[in-house]
Amino acid sequence: RPFLFDRHRLTARAALARYPLFIEADRRGQSRVHAVIVGDGDLADRLADQVMLTSIAGTLTPRVTFLVANPQQSAKQFEIRRPRLLETLDISFEAGVPGHDPIEAPGSPLFDTLRRLDASAGITAFFVALEDRRATVHAALALDRCIEHNEAFPAPIFYRAFIAGHDMLAEAGPRLHRLEFTDS
Repeated sequence: RPFLFDRHRLTARAALARYPLFIEADRRGQSRVHAVIVGDGDLADRLADQVMLTSIAGTLTPRVTFLVANPQQSAKQFEIRRPRLLETLDISFEAGVPGHDPIEAPGSPLFDTLRRLDASAGITAFFVALEDRRATVHAALALDRCIEHNEAFPAPIFYRAFIAGHDMLAEAGPRLHRLEFTDS
């Protein structure tokens, strides 16, 4: 009998099992989990799935915001992959990709978007799940610099990294933890 598994689902599940977002939200006094996911690929979808499955607190469902280059196109693609989910859950798409779009100074459109998101529900965690390796590193570092320089959005940053052919999510910033997940 063949054994099939989804590497991205396993990575997302393991990351959220090790770092339960509802605990982070409670520690920070947030009424619900709000995950901001940079990217719109398969790992980003799997992270959103796991956030929705593992972060329900009382009657409040979690919120997921995707930061992407083209929000309308990404939302349409998401709706094709997961029909009617956008109608029933608090999932949104916003324009901007850290590392590509300016973020580090107040007044930039992406910084203002993050400020608005943080003011409305707080940001519990960032997940950078871009398909391109360099873009992922640039995005994670840009978010980290923005948080450090502006003392804003003090949420952990998890980013996708590729080490010796294996996927990994790691936390950047003052609390550095490396999480490796291999296919074996």
